[in-house]
Amino acid sequence: MDEDMESMASELPPSSRRGGGAGSHALVRRAGGGGGAVGPKVRTEEQLAYARQFADIMQQNELLAKENRLFDSFLQRNASLAAEPAEGSKAAGGKAGSRRAAARPAHEPTISDAEKHRISVEELDYRTKQLAALEQKASDDIQLLKSITSGIHIRMAEMRKETYEFQRDIVVGGENARTGHVLAERVLRYFDEQLRLKAALVDKLRLKNKSMKAHRAKMDATVRHKEEQGDSLHSIDFHQLQIKNSQFNQKIKERNDELLKLKMTTGKTVQILNTCKRSLNDLLHEARGLRRELRDKDAARQRLADELRRVEVEVRSEHARNRKYKVQQSNPDMPQVMDYVTQKSVAYELEAAKRNWQRKVEIIEMAAKRARRVMAKAHAQQQYEEDERFFQQQQQQQFSQSLPHDTTHLPRIY
Repeated sequence: MDEDMESMASELPPSSRRGGGAGSHALVRRAGGGGGAVGPKVRTEEQLAYARQFADIMQQNELLAKENRLFDSFLQRNASLAAEPAEGSKAAGGKAGSRRAAARPAHEPTISDAEKHRISVEELDYRTKQLAALEQKASDDIQLLKSITSGIHIRMAEMRKETYEFQRDIVVGGENARTGHVLAERVLRYFDEQLRLKAALVDKLRLKNKSMKAHRAKMDATVRHKEEQGDSLHSIDFHQLQIKNSQFNQKIKERNDELLKLKMTTGKTVQILNTCKRSLNDLLHEARGLRRELRDKDAARQRLADELRRVEVEVRSEHARNRKYKVQQSNPDMPQVMDYVTQKSVAYELEAAKRNWQRKVEIIEMAAKRARRVMAKAHAQQQYEEDERFFQQQQQQQFSQSLPHDTTHLPRIY
């Protein structure tokens, strides 16, 4: 059975060996499904009991290991204590889950619960103080680093300023225009001025340091005076102060409770107000919709009333016309319906023939207009030609009249 428990423990994952909850479930699953490759899955009550027992033992071992680490830290800080209780607690956390742990001695040294509680409280106080000291040291280191960084930034700004001034006053302003070299007198005068400024700054910082020391001494004296005054107080004064403090704390508690109630009431009121506002908005939206629907229905009703009156007028006119037709139909001299249909058909045909003739007339008129335009254009061309011939004849007549009648004096052309 020990070999089975060891094989089951070796099959557990690390998370199951550290804790008890998940390990017990994993062990139950492995105990129930271990023989799946050989035969059917069988889950017995004995295997489940062993799995639960093993999970409890692993959890106890984890707790014992934590206690051992706590006692070890306590013994390292208190070397004057005996080593037997710690060795006994370490032996108790070794192999609690195996059968071989049953061979431990009967009178094993143990630690009582009160001592465990005292050691735990002392260790907690020590760790708390150590954490507070580390936090204070880290805060001091951060402040120191911030101060160093601030000083470095200030010094960098000063170095940039001094470099710019040296470049401006010495490198550029102190150069000789004739030789191109920097004047030594200008350089010496610049450094003397810088040394004088540094000395003035040192004196200023020394005076500031003295004033700060005087202020610190004054504050220390004030603190000592307050401490001396505090020593003159008696126990009755402290008792009265405690009573007043308790009364004030009670009043503060009552005011806080009242404030909490008012806050809760205000919160509920705000919730109710928001709900009412939402309801009011919904109702206003619904009212606007109802007003719009009412206006639409009034307009529709008005249209229906107008249409109803028009229909009534048409009905009355139709009734009158119907009575008239009945009277006419009762007269035997009235034409028949077929005659009316025939005459209407002939009228339609005549209308169609009329439209055709009108179209033809329009086409003929358009052709006549085109012919008249052509004739007018031909007449204008003929008139132009006649005018041109008349003008040429006039020119020939004028030319012939201008010629002399006696041509004997004209040169003869051979």
